Amino acid sequence: MDYAALASTAAALVAGFGQPALLLRGATGYPCAVLEDAKESLSTYSSSLKKDSLVTEADRFFMLTGAVPTLGDHLVIEAVDLYVAAVRPFSPGATPIYYELRAT
Repeated sequence: MDYAALASTAAALVAGFGQPALLLRGATGYPCAVLEDAKESLSTYSSSLKKDSLVTEADRFFMLTGAVPTLGDHLVIEAVDLYVAAVRPFSPGATPIYYELRAT
């Protein structure tokens, strides 16, 4: 299967339905596109998970394309600076299609 083509399609969809952002690692900025995942929010967690979880009410969840995020990066969206607290690549094969991240 051509995962590079799927990654290209995902990038086009995230750019088309999402918004531009800047991923900051130190003093270097990487342009990217993000799509906020409204379904993946704190309300989807049961109260028992919230109590002992690292997930907080301030956390936001995104799909990101165009850059490779790492833990500790900063994501700037419309002048709002968010700390990247968790990163997970979505990669059914060797090529990541997009990245799921949690930012605060």
